[in-house]
Amino acid sequence: NKQIDEAVARGDLSTATKLKTIYAGRFKDETTDKEAKKEAAKLRKEFASESKTIGYQDALDSWNRAKSVPNNGSGDLTLMYSYIKALDPNSVVREGEINISKATGSVPENILTAYKRVKEGKLLSDQQRKEYVGEVGRIYNSRAEQQKQLNAFYSGLAVDTGAKPEDVIGARSNIQLAKLPETS
Repeated sequence: NKQIDEAVARGDLSTATKLKTIYAGRFKDETTDKEAKKEAAKLRKEFASESKTIGYQDALDSWNRAKSVPNNGSGDLTLMYSYIKALDPNSVVREGEINISKATGSVPENILTAYKRVKEGKLLSDQQRKEYVGEVGRIYNSRAEQQKQLNAFYSGLAVDTGAKPEDVIGARSNIQLAKLPETS
């Protein structure tokens, strides 16, 4: 600042120090905000990349579909699709994978399921449905725990660099684990 330079040139160090303190308070916040926003943007980019690697959002999408499917044939298809996508979010779900999924029960259970398929249009037995929902929930919970750890790590980095944690991790700050159905 020009006034500080003039005070120093006059040899008035007391005034120069006072002016520097006053101006530092004013400009420090602007500089800190700029630096914090720049750091937050850098951290947010890293965070988004690592978060995608974990697959939390894909698992959340699969869990949200699986926990609310209707108890009918189309719900069964949605449930099997959600399970396969939870296992491998980048896969293309094919008919062969669905057929393998339908045959996961015991022989008597498969016979009963075949009967229900003809009579009620269902593809899965009630036990198989519970198992699929539970498995999608377990996959989600595993990824949610990993995401929570990532959130904590990047929140700490944000605080250390003067950025706000919510500017780095965004809406992923309140992750709830799935309540898994009881299976027998």
